[in-house]
Amino acid sequence: MKNTYLVKKQNDNGMFVLEEVSGTQWIEIVKRNKSLPKEQKRYFGAL
Repeated sequence: MKNTYLVKKQNDNGMFVLEEVSGTQWIEIVKRNKSLPKEQKRYFGAL
């Protein structure tokens, strides 16, 4: 079974899109998230 990691990103025209990222990128996002202030943190949920 393969995991798919999707991250909401803002593109050049201001629209938000879901973009697939690698497992390594996902781990880095989660690590960085821990040190962000509350108003800048990302909140994750399983689908």
